[in-house]
Amino acid sequence: MNFGLHWKKALRLSLFISFVLASGSLKSQILDDSTKLIYSGKTVKIRTGEQMATGRGFATADTSMLEFNQKIDFLYQEQGWFQNLGVFGTAGRPLFHQLPAFIGTRNGMQAFDYLIPLQDEVPYFNTLSPYTEIFYTQGARQRSMLKTTLSQNILPGLNISAHYQRFTALRILNVTENDERLTDHHSAWASGNFTTKNNKYRIWAHYQHLNHLQYETGGALVPRQGKEDSLFIAPNIMPVNLNPQARSRDLRNNWYMSQELRPIRNFFVRTSHYRFRQVNTYGDPSPETRFYGEQLYFQTQKPAGARPDSIWQKRTYQLWENSLHLGYRDSLLFVDVYAKRRDNFLRSNIFTRFNHVAEYLYGASLQAAWGAFGIRARGEWISPAEFDLQGDLKWKNLSGSARLISYKPGLIQREFFSKNLVYETRFDASVASQFRIAYEWNFRNLKLKPSFENQVVARGIAFDETYQPFQAERVALMQFAGLELSGQWKRFNSTNSFIRVFQSGARISAMPSYVYHSCHEFFVARKRKGFSASIGFNLDWRFDWPSEDYNPLTGQWFLQSKTTIPPYFLFDAFTHIKIDRVRLYFKVHNTLQGLGGAGYFAAPYYPAQRRLFELGLCWTFFD
Repeated sequence: MNFGLHWKKALRLSLFISFVLASGSLKSQILDDSTKLIYSGKTVKIRTGEQMATGRGFATADTSMLEFNQKIDFLYQEQGWFQNLGVFGTAGRPLFHQLPAFIGTRNGMQAFDYLIPLQDEVPYFNTLSPYTEIFYTQGARQRSMLKTTLSQNILPGLNISAHYQRFTALRILNVTENDERLTDHHSAWASGNFTTKNNKYRIWAHYQHLNHLQYETGGALVPRQGKEDSLFIAPNIMPVNLNPQARSRDLRNNWYMSQELRPIRNFFVRTSHYRFRQVNTYGDPSPETRFYGEQLYFQTQKPAGARPDSIWQKRTYQLWENSLHLGYRDSLLFVDVYAKRRDNFLRSNIFTRFNHVAEYLYGASLQAAWGAFGIRARGEWISPAEFDLQGDLKWKNLSGSARLISYKPGLIQREFFSKNLVYETRFDASVASQFRIAYEWNFRNLKLKPSFENQVVARGIAFDETYQPFQAERVALMQFAGLELSGQWKRFNSTNSFIRVFQSGARISAMPSYVYHSCHEFFVARKRKGFSASIGFNLDWRFDWPSEDYNPLTGQWFLQSKTTIPPYFLFDAFTHIKIDRVRLYFKVHNTLQGLGGAGYFAAPYYPAQRRLFELGLCWTFFD
């Protein structure tokens, strides 16, 4: 072989690629008359799947310093607050009761949903120049995370984007050797969208992958009678319920594609195709009967009290969804009628059973806006026993929403088969109504937003202390009174959120009666030659509540009455620094550890994150 010739060809090819990239870079860095780059976060438009479908609304790249350190925390998201097991990346649940996102067959294995964007939350980009964001955090106990986002319009109407996320955290209970991980996470997605010059045809699609591994502890063992031990003094010496090698894994591979054609003016035809595949596994090489419930779990022919060799459980769920949409869209009105077919598959490795459920859904949606007044309505139904009706209204500073939904139990609530736990249920459909209203007042630099939400759930379903689902006979009433207060005075910025929860009737969700969360930030320097700096703290407080506990075998949170989490507040101190497009934060988690009582922040026998230092960096490039 003539390696010299091949080397020359490779050199020419690399020079050509470098020239093309350099030309593109020079072309992208268009300067205005003031010789400043015109690209910024405002030239990066980000849309969700719903916004792509309706053609309404978008967000821009976030470059703000305000509450910067919290934006990396999965527990505080726009769609709601979450509770975990006290360590970064552990199983989570909504802090407040949430109704199902949709009707029809649902898997119900949602413990790690809050760590990744769901189907309608995957972002689609449109950029004037290449956009890159790198987010890196590093804390004590190897608590670290890396997030990268790359996006570029390779043609005026064609965008390609990619995202990767990786994080790890060490265990804080039953530590027997160095570098024992508790969570190990990989996730990635790629998305793209294309629009023709005449806007007659559009297509957008994404692929998403999740591989999340969690080593389970089962929480700390209850101390012996007469023995007092604070979980904050030396939690690593606390014995735990499960073998150090007990672990669960959530593996997902999903893809989605939607394409739209406008043959006549503003009328459109759209098809969408969605595939969701989720594999949940759990294993314990040396099970402890007391944790798993002895008679409840160990349904074998072995003598009473005998320990099985191991526990192994695997569930595979797959969903295929295809839909056809017909509608009309302009600047004021959006109308959509559609039909969907869903094919659901569930497989359990124990009995090698294979279930197939085919469903047909029909729905319609409407959005309209006239100045400061806007409405949105949606209805979807499968049968008289399964339907979902939603409506939203916004007028100036007033907003409200209402929902009436009838839904069947999820698959995990209908059946579970393992060699240790077996149940099959015959639950009726649950019916729920939800109403929410909020109003925002603005007084110069002060913003005040009170809100009220009312939920009524009949025949609600939850899990109990036997780790099995039950259907409530009484109606559950849940009410949420909220108040958001934020303001900025010269160099001081403060945001405060307070929620009071009222519950009566059946208990299908355990929630704290009082919740307070805030961020207070003082700017030491602001916009001085591209440099800004601030100091502040976050405060999270929750009042007495019998928190739900977590069962790793079924991957479900369950109601319990043995332990009430005492009042506890979490105080985090931080420093924010911004240098041009680089944002930094230095944070001490749980700064006042142990002050105000031992307490818990997470779930029964799962201690809060111990005090640790963390550094975070976000670097964005817009050209």
